[in-house]
Amino acid sequence: MEAKKITPKQIYVTRIRKKKREIEPDHWITETFSNVPAPTGDPEMDRVAQLLAERDNVTLQELAYLHPEDVLFWRMYFQRQTGMTFWNFLKEYKQMIFYELLISTDLGPKEIEERIGFTYRNLSENFRKKYGLSPMRYRKKHRPENYRFIYPE
Repeated sequence: MEAKKITPKQIYVTRIRKKKREIEPDHWITETFSNVPAPTGDPEMDRVAQLLAERDNVTLQELAYLHPEDVLFWRMYFQRQTGMTFWNFLKEYKQMIFYELLISTDLGPKEIEERIGFTYRNLSENFRKKYGLSPMRYRKKHRPENYRFIYPE
C-alpha cells in the first residue's frame, strides 16, 4: 500500500494574525498563529515544512545545501513524498501565500511576488485559472470591507 502523499495545504502555515469574535458581540481578541507546521510523519518533510514556514523564498538548491543530500536526491524524494515535483509543490505553496497576502494586506500583486520570490506573471496566470478573476478583481470582490480590523498589521 502506497503511503499518503504530503500536500502543500497540509504543511502550510499562515503568515497573518486574525481577530476572532468571542461570545460577547463587542469583544474581539487577536489570535497570533504559530509558525510551526503540522507534523507530516516524515522527519525530512518536517524539516522542509519548517523551512517553508520560516522563509517565503526557498529553492531546491537551498534544501540540498541545508541537508547533506544532493539536488537529485531531493527531486526524487519530493516526488515520492508528495506526488509532485518540488517546483509544482512550491508553486502551490506560494499561491497560498499570495492569496493570503492579497486578501489581508494592501500590497499589490507585484509587491507580493517580490516578497515571496515568484514572478507575477506565473502567479497571476495561475490565479486567473483557479479563480476566474485577476488578483486585483478577486481582492475587490472577496476582501471584507473591515479587513484592516480583521487582519491587523
